Amino acid sequence: MGRNMHFRYMAFNAREGELRGRLKRIPDDTHVLISHGPPLHVLDYIPTLRRHVGCHVLAKRVEQLRGLKAHIFGHIHESHGSTVGETDGVMYVNASICTDRYMPTNKPIIIDL
Repeated sequence: MGRNMHFRYMAFNAREGELRGRLKRIPDDTHVLISHGPPLHVLDYIPTLRRHVGCHVLAKRVEQLRGLKAHIFGHIHESHGSTVGETDGVMYVNASICTDRYMPTNKPIIIDL
């Protein structure tokens, strides 16, 4: 599958070059970023597969956004929740309300920035 960029070949996926081009369009002064899926190693773990499936290209772009305060995403239902990045202080939120069985039972997450 290569570097986790095409998890299950579902909607919203793009080839690495195309994705890099799209992510360059995110303004450098972005404070809140909303994406479909997570960056690699941030609320992207699937226990049944025993691996992280986030996007490494997105992770690199997020590192460049020095003023980023929050990154909200979903897609990986098993990693619902929130965390604050240890090195960047960014609030990361996997806001997927569905479980891995597509049952809408995960609680909503409130963000207060």
